[in-house]
Amino acid sequence: MENESKQENGERFLLPFEYIIENLTTSPMLNYFKNSIIITVGVLIPLLLISFMAGFALSKIQFRGNKKILSYFLLGLMLPFQVALIPLFTIFSKMGILNTYPAVILPQIAFSLSYSIQLFYSFSKFLPDEIIEAAITDADIFQDCTSDVDELAADGSNDAGCLYME
Repeated sequence: MENESKQENGERFLLPFEYIIENLTTSPMLNYFKNSIIITVGVLIPLLLISFMAGFALSKIQFRGNKKILSYFLLGLMLPFQVALIPLFTIFSKMGILNTYPAVILPQIAFSLSYSIQLFYSFSKFLPDEIIEAAITDADIFQDCTSDVDELAADGSNDAGCLYME
């Protein structure tokens, strides 16, 4: 306490650079950071791709059973994650993938899909069909359509990604 009273205001809250380097090299903090990045990227990329495609297809392509498939996906919102922990543990132990990245990534994707599909379904439902038709009639159908729709879906992607990161 005496040392702090003798320091200037700016120096009081500074951490010495040597302590930061020592903490990073002696603790497993870098390994934790690497694992967090691998799991976050491993969940977000498939989650956003699958949910965007499913939500867009369910909202824009009319076929028989469309609403039933959407309702089936929404049933996932009613199942809490904790209910599936013991069955997932037994399945993953029989498969031999305990303590691996897929054992962490796959359940997170599965339990995040229902809300993300609902989010992209709601977004795509209000996307005007004229924009999609205009993108299709342009020169390069696939590239223009995906770039135009992806620009418009950026808000939905940001929302789904932020909701996963909570």
